[in-house]
Amino acid sequence: MSQPRYAFAVARIRAKQASLMNASAFERLLACKNAEEAIRLLQEQGFGTEDARDAEELLRAEEEKTWALMASLVQSPAELEMLRYPGDFHNLKAAMKATALPGRMPASYVHSGNLPPEKIREAVSAQNFFALPAYMRTCAKEAWDVLTETQDGQLCDMIVDRGCLEAISAKGRQEENPAMALYADVTVACADIKTALRCAKTRKPPAFVRRALAGCASLSAADLARAAGEGVDSVCAYLSGTRYAGAAEQAKKSASSFERWCDDYLAQQLRSQQYTPFTLGPLVAYLTVKQNEIKSVRLILAAKRNGLPEEAVRERLRKTYG
Repeated sequence: MSQPRYAFAVARIRAKQASLMNASAFERLLACKNAEEAIRLLQEQGFGTEDARDAEELLRAEEEKTWALMASLVQSPAELEMLRYPGDFHNLKAAMKATALPGRMPASYVHSGNLPPEKIREAVSAQNFFALPAYMRTCAKEAWDVLTETQDGQLCDMIVDRGCLEAISAKGRQEENPAMALYADVTVACADIKTALRCAKTRKPPAFVRRALAGCASLSAADLARAAGEGVDSVCAYLSGTRYAGAAEQAKKSASSFERWCDDYLAQQLRSQQYTPFTLGPLVAYLTVKQNEIKSVRLILAAKRNGLPEEAVRERLRKTYG
């Protein structure tokens, strides 16, 4: 993309930053009596669409608006390809389970990937994995074979999730843009840490953990797998000597605290990219914060719907820079 085009895109993004929800907006949302009142408040603020009938429809509309904005700011879809990988691999899991395990669970597709969900569904149904992009093929074939042979949905998920992270990691290593490379490295590292902690709690052997990890530049997958085989304390001890020491502290508190830390850390690391006007950096930084905003709104609406106490919600909210 030419520098003038980047400058226009960054100007648009900076204007959109002003509409991000800030601390006061979240306080007003938390003060709502129920989910219905919270949804009305969000719609008044331009979140989602005015005709959304429930929380999920509202959140889906806001996600679609966000991706539509991102697409309008780049010259080629390829510039955003890596950021859309999670949507593709989510749909791959949904299509595989709907095809191989019909009736067990309804398929839930998202529209934030590079491919239309129906294209992935058709490829899986025909077992024509060469119809998928190169970054999905190997993982898709392995996951399909495991699922049809064992009916083990969790193992299928593990293979697809690892495939997604490997695709992000590989793409990140090829990226010349610092923001995209940083996004890839931190995203994969946090996901690997989450997997290692989960495996440590369930006493999975190091070989299993190593198979589940994707690996990245800022963490040693071998050392992380070895630590996971020794327990949660060993994982935290290993992390204390890395840039992810904060993750270890939060993991000792709770899984939700750890996940919040990961989302906040990624946004914080990318924040400096807001000030690189002739690159994709500001777009990546904005998208990360916007995704955190949507996660926080989702959390609040779920809490209102289920009557959870306000303090329990507040401690899980992501930071906002709006």
